[in-house]
Amino acid sequence: MIIYIDMDNTLLATYKGAVLYAEKITGKKLHMLKPEELETDSTIQWLRSAGLEEDEAIDTRIKLFNSVEYWENIPFEKDALSVFKYLYDNHEVYISTSAFLSDSEACYVGKVRWVKKNLPFFNLRRLIYTHAKYNLVGDYIIEDIPSQTVMFKGTPIIFDRPYNRSFPSRLNYRVNSWKEIFTLFTEELKERSIDFYVLKRDKEGKIVYSWTREKNVEEYLLLEDEVIEAYMRTWAYECPDYNPSEGFSYGWR
Repeated sequence: MIIYIDMDNTLLATYKGAVLYAEKITGKKLHMLKPEELETDSTIQWLRSAGLEEDEAIDTRIKLFNSVEYWENIPFEKDALSVFKYLYDNHEVYISTSAFLSDSEACYVGKVRWVKKNLPFFNLRRLIYTHAKYNLVGDYIIEDIPSQTVMFKGTPIIFDRPYNRSFPSRLNYRVNSWKEIFTLFTEELKERSIDFYVLKRDKEGKIVYSWTREKNVEEYLLLEDEVIEAYMRTWAYECPDYNPSEGFSYGWR
């Protein structure tokens, strides 16, 4: 299986790294945020919640984003290294991350150094810098920002944070820890599951549509005679103006 894994606040505890580095450069003892306190993905708001005044938080954020040292020393999320190594050894794993958050080269240079130092087994050709992760093609993407996965041609696995819980979704998996990711891939996802949209006739002969997830699509279609069309999932989010005729890669019937 092809799996894309996000870095910030997914593989890494970026919020924790921000507070630790802010302590170093300000000389202040700050409140270390807990995962359940992450009501936003804003670094400035993390620093304010940790105890800095707004002006100092803004200034510190600029210093963080322009520091190679900061980016190359962000700690892992709990259990992330061992589970990442398991996935890497058993699947085709890529790191997909945004790295152009500042006007300097610090972010993408620091992230390369982080990978070299902390994942010496990782092939750097599988390190992808992009703001458009939804254009990636694969089986799964593990990500904390759901909007990055809207058009992803595969199945998103959302790393749970308070700031992403309001995002409506249909067929995403949601995990609270790297242990849950390990369980997901060793038990539920031993074989690739495919999300797809089906048009079928109900008992009264009316055409209805629905979503389903199956491991053997061909077998499903042979057994489900009432299916008129089936389309592979590329977009499984609810929208008020959602048009079910859009956003699918191809049909089987």
